[in-house]
Amino acid sequence: MILIAPDKFKGTFSAEEIARVISEKVAVKFPREERKLFPMADGGEGTAGIVALRRNLNPVVCDGIGPSGEDCVWKYYAGERTAAIDSSAVIGRAAIDGNRTYSPLDASSYPLGRLVSQLIDGGMKEIFIGVGGTMTTDGGSGFLQGLGFRFYDREGRLCTRMTPRRLSGITRIEPATLPADIRITGLVDVDVPLVAAPPALSALSFALQKGVRESELPMLAEAFSLWGKVASPLSRTGHFHGAGGGLGFALSLLDNTRLLAGAETLLGNQIETLHPDRIYTGEGCFDRQSFGGKVTGTIIRKAMALGIPVTIVCGRCTLSHDEIPEGAEVILLRDL
Repeated sequence: MILIAPDKFKGTFSAEEIARVISEKVAVKFPREERKLFPMADGGEGTAGIVALRRNLNPVVCDGIGPSGEDCVWKYYAGERTAAIDSSAVIGRAAIDGNRTYSPLDASSYPLGRLVSQLIDGGMKEIFIGVGGTMTTDGGSGFLQGLGFRFYDREGRLCTRMTPRRLSGITRIEPATLPADIRITGLVDVDVPLVAAPPALSALSFALQKGVRESELPMLAEAFSLWGKVASPLSRTGHFHGAGGGLGFALSLLDNTRLLAGAETLLGNQIETLHPDRIYTGEGCFDRQSFGGKVTGTIIRKAMALGIPVTIVCGRCTLSHDEIPEGAEVILLRDL
């Protein structure tokens, strides 16, 4: 039996689509082999769709606001009591008006908090959030504000809209209390802290990708450090704080919330249970970051431990031959 478990090829194929493409090609090469399609995600874009597949949730589209306050359309998935959201669909590129100048230091994760709050008010009891792919760097403060947290500055004034520029002025937090029967699960694609001294990775390492200027990084680092000191007493875990521009840290401050490695969680025990003869996985770009919690690296690690060969299908590979684990082979999509 052959297990086919790829991640999405960003901008080209969803995980479901590329799994079907790989399956068609594998069927030609191994016509008598049973094939099991198991599309994957790692906590970034596309995660909510994979949770929806696993939990039989339906897509929902509604009017919303983006990280700069502009009108946009939100897409998420929901069932009777369970919902799944990609933060990238609410406070990521999909929610940004391309005709407006985007200022990351004035953007807020507030819309994601409002959506979660609305889902809770609507009767949802279990909410999954794909943490990766945000365009915000406010340490998740806006997300918390959307859930009802209140933030006060040095003069004791209530802050009305949390953004990165306002983080360093916060001296007191008034937490909101979520219903005791709510469970929120944050699925994360990278385990980094809010701040760390270079070359170690942190939330700051991804800020430039979101439009933050190099000259603004020291200010953002100071803001994150102060935010961390004020809010850390509420944190329930020391992991994943830097994911999603600090959204991971914000989630760690909530009761009844857990932060989990996305790829590991969504893969579950499929490999151990099925023990396939071969696994096909893949992603758009196979590189060193693939081994830092991404789908391909997670599958390779588990498969190698059981002696199962792995084929990685990718659009591009930047690894040398020596960097590819023994027992794994790489096939470019164009050669599949």
